[in-house]
Amino acid sequence: MRSPLQVGDQPAQAVLDGAIGLGLATGVPLRLRGPLQGADLSLILAAVKLGGDFDAARELLSRSGEVELALPHPRAGMHVLDFAHPGAIARALWTLSWPLALLGKPSELRLRGPNHSDDMPTFHDLRLGWAPFASRFGLKIGLELTQAGFGTEEGEIVATLDPAPALTPLRAVHRGLLRQVTVVAAVDSDFVPVVKVVEVAVMFQPAPDPVASETSSAWAEVGSWLRPLRVAEKLTAGGRDTNPSEPAVNVAVAVVA
Repeated sequence: MRSPLQVGDQPAQAVLDGAIGLGLATGVPLRLRGPLQGADLSLILAAVKLGGDFDAARELLSRSGEVELALPHPRAGMHVLDFAHPGAIARALWTLSWPLALLGKPSELRLRGPNHSDDMPTFHDLRLGWAPFASRFGLKIGLELTQAGFGTEEGEIVATLDPAPALTPLRAVHRGLLRQVTVVAAVDSDFVPVVKVVEVAVMFQPAPDPVASETSSAWAEVGSWLRPLRVAEKLTAGGRDTNPSEPAVNVAVAVVA
């Protein structure tokens, strides 16, 4: 039996969501501390409902102390899932879509419950923001809002999933000489943000050949929902150190403390 994935006591939302998706896709059991409540509980039970014993999982997750849960292998097809907690539908969409898409058969998720809640992505955020970004990793998904649910009102989002043979790495296609890259770290803080601009390393693997004229330029923006990591201050381009005689590559990073 595989070693369990240690989720810990009161994990962050992103950690729990990622662990559930990984457990569904790989069969690795989760070790966490009960009892679970609220949207966390409803999300795990929804994952179990994709192919396992719902009642047994509910009883296990209601216990106090450390529990180990083996998520079932999900079944392709249509799944109707109900959520009462605001924000749970968005979490279910980005957590359950990947394991279902990797099954090799089409699936459909009908997510019922509030879908327009404070501090959580709305349908349009998911449709116009998350879905196009996820498609660049190989997820083939279509989203439809059949009923809007504001606050605690009942709503429904339908997600249609085409088979995705495998997740693909994100590739930024090179067009011309790289002149400037702006990296923006979007993080949340209770303090007044202090913005610092530092130079970072820009690497391409493999190193592309410049093909454009001297007037060409490229621009890219990378957003992150996580706290930014430490970055290197030595500037490189194309996998090698820059030469003072070559055009400068200016890279600005907004670091919010």
